[in-house]
Amino acid sequence: MPWVTEGPPMSERSSVAGIVGYVWKPPLCALGFMIATMVGAPILVSLGVKPPALPSGVDPRQMAPVMLLGAWILALTLAPLAAGIRGSFPARWSVLCLFAYVSGAVNGAIEATVFTSMGGPGAALLQLPGFVLLTALAAMLFRPAKGTEAAPSGAASSFAPRSAQSWAWRLAAAVIAFPVIYHAFGMAIAPYVIEQYRQHVGGLKLPSQPVVIGVQTLRSLLFLGATLPVIAAWWGTRRSLACALALAFFGIVGLAGLVQASWLPVGMRAVHTAEILADSAVYACVLAALLAKTTAGGARSA
Repeated sequence: MPWVTEGPPMSERSSVAGIVGYVWKPPLCALGFMIATMVGAPILVSLGVKPPALPSGVDPRQMAPVMLLGAWILALTLAPLAAGIRGSFPARWSVLCLFAYVSGAVNGAIEATVFTSMGGPGAALLQLPGFVLLTALAAMLFRPAKGTEAAPSGAASSFAPRSAQSWAWRLAAAVIAFPVIYHAFGMAIAPYVIEQYRQHVGGLKLPSQPVVIGVQTLRSLLFLGATLPVIAAWWGTRRSLACALALAFFGIVGLAGLVQASWLPVGMRAVHTAEILADSAVYACVLAALLAKTTAGGARSA
């Protein structure tokens, strides 16, 4: 009967159910990251891994809340990427873990070594258990849409068909893209942050320009190597790939770490957050435009 209320429309109810079913997943992934780090890091330290030095006055025991916030940001920004990767669970997990660990821990340790006094390989090794468990949970909880789970028949089938010459210049452009984008946005914010680096605020340091160019080229190769498996396994459109990569780069490379860097001035962290958001978006669009199909993976639009 028209006056009988049967509840909200099905689409509305499914949307609410989807939101309710989603909100608990990133916190669970973040909790997994924290547990794995708390268990694994002491074991690695006992085996001789040297932890990074924190600025004077910073108590590691008081950083647990912001570390949990950083882990939640990692999970939240990796979720769309996890949901767009096809294949079996082990394959999706390995692709996601490689991307997250190399983009976050390895690249972060390299940058910290060059731009701060808190770097070193230990910083990356101590994060390995956390990234392994976080990405396992993300791959398990954020799955591709039904009908798109099957892995591509071969890596080449998930990339646009191109000649060897076309691939050569595209890969070269992809390697060059990151240092160029990094330098462009870095120059834009330099007037607002350069003095903090010169004054070594919070353990910061300012390397020479040739060192910066070399390090960013190395980071570009690492980013590209970690992203190619994601592109190979992506099932959605090129636009959805660019959006998911941009969000993941922003969370892993910038936001998750900056929210924890309480020893740096708030204004400086805000400027760097805006910078990394911008260059992550541009870099993700460049990689998707250069390397992916219009509909990557040939399934259907994400």
